[in-house]
Amino acid sequence: MTLHELARFLRSLRGALNRRTLSFRLIVLMLSTTGMIFIVAFAYNYVATSAIMLEDATINARHLAQSVIGRIAAHSDTIQKLTKSIAAQLGARQDLPWLYTTQRQLVENNNDIFGTCAAFEPFSADPGRRHFAPYHFKRDGSVSLKVLGGTGYDYFAMPWYAHPKETGQPGWTGPYYDEGGGNVLMATYSVPFYRTVNGAQRFAGVVTVDISIDWLSDYLNGIRLFESGYAFLIMRDGTFITHPDRRLVSRENMFTRIAQSGDPSLARIIKRMDVEPFGAAFGRDFHTGKRSLHYVHSLAATGWIIVIVVPEHELYGDLRSLARTIVLIIIVGMLALFVAVLFVARSITRPVHSLSRVAGEIAHGNLDIDVPHADIANEIGMLAESFRSMKLSLREYIANLRETTAAKERIESELAVGRTIQMSFIPAPPRPADRREEYEIAAAIEMAREVGGDLYDIVPLDEDRLFLLVGDVSGKGVPAALLMAVTRTLFRAFATSYRRPAALLERVNEELARENDSAMFVTAFCGVYNCATGELAYSNAGHNPPLFMGADGDIRPLALPFGIALGADDGAAFGDAIIAMRPGERILVYTDGVTEALNERGEFFGEPGLIRALARAHSASAEETVARAIAAVREHAGGAPQSDDITLLCLRALRITTSADA
Repeated sequence: MTLHELARFLRSLRGALNRRTLSFRLIVLMLSTTGMIFIVAFAYNYVATSAIMLEDATINARHLAQSVIGRIAAHSDTIQKLTKSIAAQLGARQDLPWLYTTQRQLVENNNDIFGTCAAFEPFSADPGRRHFAPYHFKRDGSVSLKVLGGTGYDYFAMPWYAHPKETGQPGWTGPYYDEGGGNVLMATYSVPFYRTVNGAQRFAGVVTVDISIDWLSDYLNGIRLFESGYAFLIMRDGTFITHPDRRLVSRENMFTRIAQSGDPSLARIIKRMDVEPFGAAFGRDFHTGKRSLHYVHSLAATGWIIVIVVPEHELYGDLRSLARTIVLIIIVGMLALFVAVLFVARSITRPVHSLSRVAGEIAHGNLDIDVPHADIANEIGMLAESFRSMKLSLREYIANLRETTAAKERIESELAVGRTIQMSFIPAPPRPADRREEYEIAAAIEMAREVGGDLYDIVPLDEDRLFLLVGDVSGKGVPAALLMAVTRTLFRAFATSYRRPAALLERVNEELARENDSAMFVTAFCGVYNCATGELAYSNAGHNPPLFMGADGDIRPLALPFGIALGADDGAAFGDAIIAMRPGERILVYTDGVTEALNERGEFFGEPGLIRALARAHSASAEETVARAIAAVREHAGGAPQSDDITLLCLRALRITTSADA
């Protein structure tokens, strides 16, 4: 390549990179794709190799742990069996010479055993002694006897005695430095024994066997994995049994050290020991501060846990050296590929520039621009044809969108008019000048949609009688709104002609059931209130029971006569009922949109929720009662959308007059 050609190449390269043209994107795409393939292949190989190395290390750690476990288990099993045997015999006999002989032989004949003790309950072995615990242990190459217990050594409070007594189960304790018995760092296996007294088993004491921690420490401290891997033992609670740093043994807790190091991975594995007896995880070593592999394995015989630590840099050292070499090769190959791709990309992208200009014009709304022709046999030609098709489709879509938007606006306008018309059927709240001294009444309705099927009506029949109606039309939307208007008109037309609410319902039902091809129906509660006597005569057509609220705060559903929904059966019969109201008592009639209101968890508000909301306001006015009920429904719903119309009507008696009073 000549200097002139090199300069031209560099100018082309600078232009492609600066302008961020399609050629630049093709270069990036091809290089990124190729690079991704290299990276994926490299990553897969790295991960697979890492997994193999980790698996090998884990297997080696497991074999090592099992070897340690096997050796410890061999010692612990023997110790546990001997201890349990002595405890079982002590439960059946109280022979101190035999006990002393057995203890001495046990310590003499077992190199792993440092000492053994039989600690008795107060006054059970010797009536004159509260403490009695003969302890045989090794000292200066022979077996010595020491009777533990007294004011200076209350063994009843020692863990090796208290835990078996409380739980009734044998177990290991330690490590600990027992200043009263042995004066060495030890671990103790304790077994409770019992004796039969008056036919009942009673706790009599504890038999223990002590082992020195020194041999465990020497054994585990000799274990090495790679250059600086090590192993140690802990109790289930985190107490160090062994560790290369002897300052940690019996003095510190591993979980405390882990909390200080800030890496809980090892703690999480150990806490899962009840589910998995072994596990492995990477984390920062609390002792060295290095990221390391931690392998843990529980010892079933003792409840201890062995932890094997291998530094990560030692585990993956060879792999990372190989990875650096491969990365260097990939970088060189990518540079060579970049030069080749650049030449290919420039020859491909030139025909795209004109289409790019056309796309910009279309993006700004110019759908009259001509799309340049291209060779239909290649991808660029196919792209040009796609642009032409897109331009035509956009024209058609915009035209259809305009028509759809106009139709939607017309529908919304008509629904708004319909809502205005429907709400005109709903009586307005009584004006102050029209309110009566004998009662107060309040009502509210909230539609779930623009139009709905709930209704209420309040019609004065004469000077003393007031007609009340609350209804709920099946279904939603415009059909329900139309049936609501018809229903309200029928009730108003016949309300003055029938003195019994049941007779009124029968007549309205007959009219609604006639030619009811849509199979829609209406639930309704209606009544006539006599303000002179305080009597409310009412009837029900499949509506949910209203709430009766006494002046003393008592709230209960109103007993309803039988009646089915209006419009379902033209021959249906309805029953009447009468309730005498006293001053301060209220009747709250509501639709199922109140009790069936849902919250964001799909829970109904329900009748109990309504009663709880009203129980705190037993002396509230009719308006306050309705307002409290609506507020409680909204609080329950939270952010959930309203699914049904909500209607409430409250009648409160204020003053009752009779013909005698008059």
